[in-house]
Amino acid sequence: MFICFAETIQQNESVDSQKESSLLKPIVRGNTEQSNLHLQKGKDYLINNQYQLAIAEFRKAINFNPNSYEAYHDIGITQHYLNRNQEAVASLQKALQLNPNYSLAYNSLGAIYESMAQYEQAINYYQKA
Repeated sequence: MFICFAETIQQNESVDSQKESSLLKPIVRGNTEQSNLHLQKGKDYLINNQYQLAIAEFRKAINFNPNSYEAYHDIGITQHYLNRNQEAVASLQKALQLNPNYSLAYNSLGAIYESMAQYEQAINYYQKA
């Protein structure tokens, strides 16, 4: 009797786990959609030179999708436009941590180091782009 009860609990836990998994998928998809909406809003602000608003939107995108390497990249670019180059470098490095193959981030780091007259660093990142 005890063995049957334990097996029933295991089966129920397995079903519950599958239900949780299927319920989480739409939530994750919704988070990605929300993240992309904020990412696009941030880009719109960036294009219009509204840098603080752009950063706020990029951060919202990251809140919905912490793995959004594109949002980290765009924060870095915006920080560079605000002459906050050390913060920009950190944001771009976070983008590369999330996606080591993101060549745009390497190129952006090269441009930032070039603007700071750190040419060896700039060349290093340009070559990785």
